[in-house]
Amino acid sequence: MYTSVFLFVILLLALEFSFSFLFRQNALLFMLVFKVVWIQMESWLLKTLTEKMVALPFECALQTIQYVMTLGADGFITFIQANCLEAGIMIIKRVTFDPVKFKVVRLIRFRLKVQQAQRTGAAVPVMTPELEAIGLMSDMLSLMYRYSVDTLGAIISPITIFILFLFREEFEINKLYGIRSTDLRYFMLFSIFLIPALWIVDIFLFNLEELLWTWKLFEYIQFCNERFRNRTRRWIGLDDTQNEELPPDLRALDQMCLSVQFFLLGSLHASGIVIAVLGYMLVLHKSHNLLEIPW
Repeated sequence: MYTSVFLFVILLLALEFSFSFLFRQNALLFMLVFKVVWIQMESWLLKTLTEKMVALPFECALQTIQYVMTLGADGFITFIQANCLEAGIMIIKRVTFDPVKFKVVRLIRFRLKVQQAQRTGAAVPVMTPELEAIGLMSDMLSLMYRYSVDTLGAIISPITIFILFLFREEFEINKLYGIRSTDLRYFMLFSIFLIPALWIVDIFLFNLEELLWTWKLFEYIQFCNERFRNRTRRWIGLDDTQNEELPPDLRALDQMCLSVQFFLLGSLHASGIVIAVLGYMLVLHKSHNLLEIPW
């Protein structure tokens, strides 16, 4: 409850800051700063919620609000530059930073287990090939989680801009962003054309990650598709079977098999968070009192 409220306030404040003159004149710099802040927020979310399936919609909302913030740039060219900067950071992070982080964290946790076993006199765990295979699978799942967040954020972003365009008079877009309210259609079209382009980038990134880190991403995706087709329950989340060898925060993610049901859950929840932020922003700008609205 408190986590949701805190994140809601952070998203609202970030969106309000994107309307300022200071952000408009230094959009690229602030987008880079906010990217670092978002990375820390994502780490905090995963530690607080302890389950990636629960944290997914909140991270998607962060991703979407960050994209909407780029509308505060001082022109369409700066808007495109901000998106290119975001894409470049995403590529570097997913190819180099994330795989190294996953492996280092996994090895540190295993080392701590060894030290604890030595102190307590219990059996010292040994890094067997089977344990290493489970570790690689955990790394792949963590990467696929990051891919899911980026993909859902890219799909929800044009929907968010469409809502702003649909209620452009109520939001007073021309005053907030200093542009004609009808110009939002160009930003919306750009975000729509960006979706298939990002899918092509993802295909190349998956192949690159398989070559660099010897991961079997495509084999795992095929395995997930086969499990989803042969599921025993219509809603796969109701299936009782889980891979108990995986870390607890990844078991539900693996159980959902990265299926359409998985993306349906994430998109519905993330869209709800984003629309709630936009709605409350409109209430604040119109100086409405929710207690006085006749329900």
